[in-house]
Amino acid sequence: MEEAATNNNNQDSDAARRRRFAAPEDEATWIMLQDRQEYRPYITALMNFFHDPDPRYTKETVFTRAQLLGLNPTVVKRWMANKAYGKEEYDKTSDAPKGARATSLEMMKKAVSYFMPNKAVPWVNGAGNPTRHSSVHQVIADVKKAEARHQGRSSKKVRPLREAEFRKTLEMMKRKQDWKSQYQYVMMTLWQYHLIARTDDICHFEVTHPGGHPKFPFTLKTKVFWSKNINEERQCPDQILLGSMDDDTCILLNLSIYLESYLEQSPNAVFLFTEDLELDEAAAERLKARYSTALRKLWKLAEWKSVIDELDLALNVGTHSNRKYPATHASNKGCSKPEIEIRGRWQGEGGGRVVNVYIDRKHEYIDGKVAAALCHGGPVKYELKEGVELSTEWLYQNVIPKIRAKFRRDNRLCRVLALTLLYACMQDDILVPTEIKNRVRTAYGELNLDIQQPVQKIPLFVHRVEDQLAIDEAIVIDGEGGAGAGRGAGAAAAGNSNYDLFQSIHIRLQHLEQLVNNNAARSDTQLSDLRAYIRHCNRILNNNIRAFGGTIEGGYRIQQANTGRRLLPLATDGANADVGPVVVANMATLSGNPRSLNELWQEYQYGIDGRKPARCFTTRERNSSRQMKQKFYRRKQVWDTISRLVANGNTVQFAIERIKQVYGQSVSVSGIINGIIRDKRIHGGPHPNLV
Repeated sequence: MEEAATNNNNQDSDAARRRRFAAPEDEATWIMLQDRQEYRPYITALMNFFHDPDPRYTKETVFTRAQLLGLNPTVVKRWMANKAYGKEEYDKTSDAPKGARATSLEMMKKAVSYFMPNKAVPWVNGAGNPTRHSSVHQVIADVKKAEARHQGRSSKKVRPLREAEFRKTLEMMKRKQDWKSQYQYVMMTLWQYHLIARTDDICHFEVTHPGGHPKFPFTLKTKVFWSKNINEERQCPDQILLGSMDDDTCILLNLSIYLESYLEQSPNAVFLFTEDLELDEAAAERLKARYSTALRKLWKLAEWKSVIDELDLALNVGTHSNRKYPATHASNKGCSKPEIEIRGRWQGEGGGRVVNVYIDRKHEYIDGKVAAALCHGGPVKYELKEGVELSTEWLYQNVIPKIRAKFRRDNRLCRVLALTLLYACMQDDILVPTEIKNRVRTAYGELNLDIQQPVQKIPLFVHRVEDQLAIDEAIVIDGEGGAGAGRGAGAAAAGNSNYDLFQSIHIRLQHLEQLVNNNAARSDTQLSDLRAYIRHCNRILNNNIRAFGGTIEGGYRIQQANTGRRLLPLATDGANADVGPVVVANMATLSGNPRSLNELWQEYQYGIDGRKPARCFTTRERNSSRQMKQKFYRRKQVWDTISRLVANGNTVQFAIERIKQVYGQSVSVSGIINGIIRDKRIHGGPHPNLV
């Protein structure tokens, strides 16, 4: 008995081991794939066509491996021909494929192939994947040719939106009386436009996904984690968001309005476009369905149809038109297909080539170039106007208190959105929730400033310096209105090849000017050292002449009584033995009284009269004495201000001129330092025009 039980247990364990290590093609353990439910109707339809069972197979039917291996290319070919031509055998010269389009047949082929046991193997000698046979491909090719001759089924493919239709969509949404249409759906439409995203992509964004850009403080960045072609983390790099000259389509302006209003209603929101605290697939599908339904209803209205071009009346639009529009718009603005693919996160022509594993997906310049092309009216940044002094804390408390509460650690994002929302609230023609607009206008009115609109838009020029993205202020080009056409003229010219060439030349001249200034400062320092060295050599030479007195007598030194001449004092550090350039005894010192900001910056970068550059001082050298500590602290206010402005892409000379504009052209260096310290105490940081 015990022996029989032991044998049974051994047999059971052997069977379990065989199941555990069974080959993939083992009939006993093979199970049809279940995860792509959208493909199930196609394989069910094919098996019903092949077997003609009674009762018919349903989507819940699970086919065995043997049943699927029974399929062959003839079955698939006849099934597809019957779908397209209405008959299994057709004459491609006389029959018209009115039943299905080629894209539908390709989808049928793809879905059936997914369930094949040998789907990776072409059909050869009666085995493999039947959908990969030439006879199946020929059916699709015949249908495509018939469609090219307008003999096939009419297309239901959606076309891109046109600019007039896109603007009409935003306009009609804003006129509705519900918050979701006026703000949320408008924001979703613009978010999809600027990122060239699918509707499904934007439904998965979290509130914290937007953030301040680390390199360009007047822009934002985000990542599209949930995208069809993203299969690994490196495929979703940071993507830049730029402001637009056009208020209606500016992503930064509309984001500030939406986010402040949204967080006021849902301060604990986790996701950007839905109040659900957990975004499972069901919640995302509900949001997608609500948004898509709202768009379809709007597009059916006569008012929206009134802006359709006559040539487009016969063509359909759908939610995918929202993605086709920015791709087409960027192409019309001069962006190439590979550049649009990078911004839209398409896989591109490279496909799965091995080389793509080694190429970084972070194309900052290309992404910035396409982002700029998508900005109607050209890219801009928001800045306070000259003469307007608003502290950062005032902006946070009075303009974006809800955004600040959510993004306490992201000062760059908060400042960008604060300036854009302040701009929107002070404009009469921009839709902002009444409570927010009244709050901001009341707080601004209490400041008793004469300027009605404290924020201005400054056109930007996106270009490349070697392999790095660069964004600089655009140079105003006078339009037809002549001189003084204003900054808008430069933005209006964006996209023009002559304008781009002019901007590129100007930016390069700015960088060249900065390089020349730096070289000039170095040359001045070297010239100062050379003069000191020559003076030292002359001193030694004169002493030797006096010492010899015209003869060898007396050696190098003779009695003063013999000649009546005094020797000039020599350095006591052995300089007579080894002549070298004269330097200050203690190199880690600061000059006595710099007369200009240029001289002060030279002291910081290169040092003066052979001294050590101030930027290289150690902590001990900076604090060597109380006087030295105080002097370094005061001058550091200017050095930090210039460094901050230069880090934002400006030249040293531009930074110095900006400081003089703020504190006065004739104010002394000490007066400027006192002004910077005073502003820190008043504003809680640097002067708003020196950020």
